[in-house]
Amino acid sequence: MPTRLIVQENDGSIQVLLQREGQILAEAAGPAVPFESPLSPREREDLRWYLEDYLEAPYAVYRDRGAAIAEQIQPWGVQLFESLFGPGKPGRDAYVKARADTACELWIASKAPAFLGLPWELLHAGASGACDAMLLP
Repeated sequence: MPTRLIVQENDGSIQVLLQREGQILAEAAGPAVPFESPLSPREREDLRWYLEDYLEAPYAVYRDRGAAIAEQIQPWGVQLFESLFGPGKPGRDAYVKARADTACELWIASKAPAFLGLPWELLHAGASGACDAMLLP
């Protein structure tokens, strides 16, 4: 089993846990803290439009909007990453420890559809890389 970096959401707060290879239980990286999506409803709608509607007609009047949204995908991923693991965030140390291991998985866990519905696939850590993602209910 590879190292697991677990982001657990519960009632609007998140807690990051680290379960290193060979450990049975995950250890909390810090206290649970309130979480607010760094992506606005407009940005999430733009992403939905790009991935669903734009694919049906990626030309003519939609070309400019599609190109503009495509340029925002990586910055949105960085915003999501920073909201969990950026400097000063409780999950930062756990992320650094997980990256030191050969292999790691990122688990996003919640019972809230809105939290799980965020575009976690976009997570982008820059040159340091990111863990493989796995969504859990």
